[in-house]
Amino acid sequence: MTDFSESLGASASLDLAEAKHEAKLQISLQAGLTALKQRDYPKAIAELSACEASLDTAVRLKAQMGLIKAYVRTQQVQAAALLAQPLCDHANPQVQCWAKQTLAELTAPDLPPSAGEAADATGFVPFSASASNPASNPASNPASNPASNPVPTATRPRPNSPPPSAKPRTASRKHAETALVPSPPAAAGRVQKWNSLGKVDASGLWALQAGSLVLLFWMSKTLLRWAFGLWNGFSIAVSNLINIPRFILPTEIGLPLLLLLLSLAAASPWLLHLILRQAYGLQPLNFSQLERSSPESARLLRRVCNQQSRPLPDLGLLPANVPMIFSYGYLPRHAQIAVSQGLLDQLSEDETATLFAAELAHIRYWDFGALSAMTLIAQIPYWVYWQAANWGDRRQNPLFRSLAVAVSVIGYGLFRLLRLPGLWLSRVRLYYSDRLASDLTGNPNGLARALLKVASGTAQQMQMQTEPLLEGFELLAPVGFRSALPSSLYQGDATLFDWDCHSPYRRWLQLNNSHPPLGERLALLMQYAQQWRLPLEVKLGQPSRPKPQTSRQISRLLLQAAPFFGILFGALSSLLLWAAGKLATQMRWFELSWLATERSVFWACCLLGFGIGLFIRINAFYPDIKRANLVDFDLPQLLSDPKRLPLDSLPVQVQGKLVGQAGLQNWLYRDLMLQTSSGLIRLHYTSKLGWLSDLFPQAQRPTALIGRMVTVTGWFRRGATPWIDVDKIQVQQGRSLLSHHPIWSTAVAAAAVLLAVYLILRGGG
Repeated sequence: MTDFSESLGASASLDLAEAKHEAKLQISLQAGLTALKQRDYPKAIAELSACEASLDTAVRLKAQMGLIKAYVRTQQVQAAALLAQPLCDHANPQVQCWAKQTLAELTAPDLPPSAGEAADATGFVPFSASASNPASNPASNPASNPASNPVPTATRPRPNSPPPSAKPRTASRKHAETALVPSPPAAAGRVQKWNSLGKVDASGLWALQAGSLVLLFWMSKTLLRWAFGLWNGFSIAVSNLINIPRFILPTEIGLPLLLLLLSLAAASPWLLHLILRQAYGLQPLNFSQLERSSPESARLLRRVCNQQSRPLPDLGLLPANVPMIFSYGYLPRHAQIAVSQGLLDQLSEDETATLFAAELAHIRYWDFGALSAMTLIAQIPYWVYWQAANWGDRRQNPLFRSLAVAVSVIGYGLFRLLRLPGLWLSRVRLYYSDRLASDLTGNPNGLARALLKVASGTAQQMQMQTEPLLEGFELLAPVGFRSALPSSLYQGDATLFDWDCHSPYRRWLQLNNSHPPLGERLALLMQYAQQWRLPLEVKLGQPSRPKPQTSRQISRLLLQAAPFFGILFGALSSLLLWAAGKLATQMRWFELSWLATERSVFWACCLLGFGIGLFIRINAFYPDIKRANLVDFDLPQLLSDPKRLPLDSLPVQVQGKLVGQAGLQNWLYRDLMLQTSSGLIRLHYTSKLGWLSDLFPQAQRPTALIGRMVTVTGWFRRGATPWIDVDKIQVQQGRSLLSHHPIWSTAVAAAAVLLAVYLILRGGG
């Protein structure tokens, strides 16, 4: 154990020094790209030359491409050619194409350095543009949309500003081959004049908004009554023990809670603005600034607001690299739209406009108001979680750290609970906004590209940890950070979205997700494009009905959800027992009449059904892992099978870099991921007694290995969000950390059954 700790400490020191060096090179890269954009070529050459020593291949590639452009602009043709020559043999074919095209232009005697390029402000040429095909090159085809072939996310310069996380991020090595250019190889066009897609009946959406708010009120009331009841019981027990006055909280809190929630909803524009400004650095975005960055977005906002006779929404700029845009407020007159610098940098003008159109759709349907209130209420425990975790990280006293762990865990648990009423609304509203955004812009292909790039940019930002902005404001985002991971692997092969479009289980498996499968949204956008006779950006078939059609599919779904169907079966059984108790009372069988009056019977039946269902599922969920039954970890292929369920426990063994948050923020391993050669995948790790033992200090925790190369063995599961249930995390010299999913599941099932038996015996006695 001592050797293991010492090796971890030494390695951590080396990793920290390396991370600091890489962070300096990242700053030099940003400074060099900024200088290149400002045409300060000597400074750009000086800054970018230093980045060639980076260990991060993606940083080196960006620096080399920037240097080539700077050398060309300063007439240093030989130096540019020497740098471009090795890139002609790069593993990425799009990098090869760019390098060969650049060399051809450098050796052409009569061709100016910038001729034939579809360059952005930094001078980078889009990898997706084809010099030999005028139809796909906007620079050589004036009839096409000049913004339809944007610079890929991986080569866009990022603003030189820190991310708005609660803790500073450190640079880390990336698998550059998987991070480069996960965007479609070509951009389809848009219509110039089009007929409307037609009006839709939004009454269902409005009813869902009302139902979500009612559910939020009921859940908040139930949680508060439960918490106040616990406090009152504790206060009475302490008073009886040491004879001090009791402090009893009222349990009838319906009206005060309703007034409080209404006040928070009315103040949501200002309170959310305050949170975004203080925690994430939100700055005002003038309309003139938006006009310079995205003229089409500015024209769209003016046109739509004039047509609807309402003022322009207030705009805010988030200094974050992650591509993000969302609207918040409670009335269209008080609507505000926040957009990140990363989105403005990574998306082209027409793509940015489609996302602004989607936000206008949310404002038009008023769904942004309901979700703003839910997001604000959920932000309260989320803020408690972050503050308590950060405070605990700065403390050495075990008692204080334990207190911080307890408070942060409770805060995060409440945050996850308070999100639940808004999940269905968050999913459904995107179908409405995607349709209206396409109708407002005539550019469903542009919206499809925008969603893919947002997914790609989000996944790239998660290669070190999950940003608080992504999680805290996920309900308002155009793409959820969980669904972004599989979607970011798209490189032109639409079979990646087969599960999203054709899985008969997808509606059931997305109940806990804030966003629908991205492939299904893309398929609907392509239907709009087809209606306008446009070439399709992503060639997807029509989404099939998600309802299971065969008895085998239904039985697999029942086994997958056996614990939850067990709860339903238990609830129905309790109704039968209640009826039997009523009958026994009428027949004067007093030995059974308690079944009609004892409330514990209902909870006992639900617990019993849950425990039995969990027992039934354990063997299918955790088959033995043997070397002979390990499957190849080709993530795109594993994701594409539309018939796959989480129940299909595929034993895998895969190497990669462990990434995620460190410290108390990740005490229960909620943000644990593995960066593999084929993509980023979430990991689920648990101790022998699950989160009960995770709450306490342990000799070995997987978060101590973050940033290191590891080998993970476990069960791959394909749901709305894919993940690996970890069996073992192996590090150097054969040492390993064991996860205990089967043991924890068995313990939970046994505890549920025993508690059910106790409740029944107590009631019967």
